[in-house]
Amino acid sequence: MTNKTDIQPSKADRIVRERERLALTSLSRSHTWKLEQQNLFPRRIKLSGSRSVGWRLSELTEWIENRPRVDSSSTSEADKK
Repeated sequence: MTNKTDIQPSKADRIVRERERLALTSLSRSHTWKLEQQNLFPRRIKLSGSRSVGWRLSELTEWIENRPRVDSSSTSEADKK
């Protein structure tokens, strides 16, 4: 017999629209588009409307977790002035 705690719910993916993508990534639309063109950001998905787009939350989350970090301790003396 299977215990209910042994069953993990499937990780439901959902589509994130522009406003939420901005809140999650803090990247402007134009910067996001440039990164997409360089394959450095998840590709947008065209939705039912002719101009509607979105991103998969799972892809954005993975990008956020794996993006390069800037180490603030490695700033030069010139940057500190």
